Amino acid sequence: MPRLECTAFCFACLLGLTGCTDGSGTSPFPTSPPPSATLAAGDPASPPDNPREETPTAPAESSVAKNSTGDRTGDSASEGTATGPAQTSAEAQGYAPAANLSNPAGTVPELPQTRTFRPEGSEQALRITYDDLDLLKWLKLDPVTPECIETMPVWMRELNGKKVRLRGFMKPHEISTGFRRFIFVKDTGLCCFGPAGKIYDLIQVTLQKGTTTDYIELTPFDVIGTFRIEIAFLDDTREVYELFHIDDARIVRK
Repeated sequence: MPRLECTAFCFACLLGLTGCTDGSGTSPFPTSPPPSATLAAGDPASPPDNPREETPTAPAESSVAKNSTGDRTGDSASEGTATGPAQTSAEAQGYAPAANLSNPAGTVPELPQTRTFRPEGSEQALRITYDDLDLLKWLKLDPVTPECIETMPVWMRELNGKKVRLRGFMKPHEISTGFRRFIFVKDTGLCCFGPAGKIYDLIQVTLQKGTTTDYIELTPFDVIGTFRIEIAFLDDTREVYELFHIDDARIVRK
């Protein structure tokens, strides 16, 4: 080997053994990088440090299906009404849904089995009120039907034939003096004085034989007589126009 080449070769060997660098801190001779830095992060060819088997995720089942006609329809869960936190909280506090608070059509509310009426005066007539005869209150019945007597509570039907005492007003009469029959009402409002009063608020009163009365205007008074339940209705419309009566009656003004 020529002397000059031999000297250069030896010089190069010395530099490799001592790790000599240039002024920038970088070796003037190329060196191989460490294996861990060979591939950039995210390169598909680089295996992960902690490899694990990933289970492929099945696509979520669609909430839209096809019915028998081929149309797309939503599933029942998505179409139903969700129960939100407010509803859950209300149920937890014991409140029933509004729909449960209403009286279903065609049903009769639970009726009191007994009712006590106080006898008054020397005739021991039972004191009743228009509230006792309110079929809307007791039967939820509006309008009143010809079958209403069958659905009345027992204590109301048992008033039939009993002597009663009731306070109310005389409905305006077609004549002002000397009549024996009149309509007795609970108040002077339009519901009673008007043409479309509730039938259970309009009681047919017939005075004792040989007695008559004049029209008593806007003044309450008592009627004592025999209570009678007898229904009368129109055949074509089945509209009830008579139901409660007080017969053999007398007027007590006080």
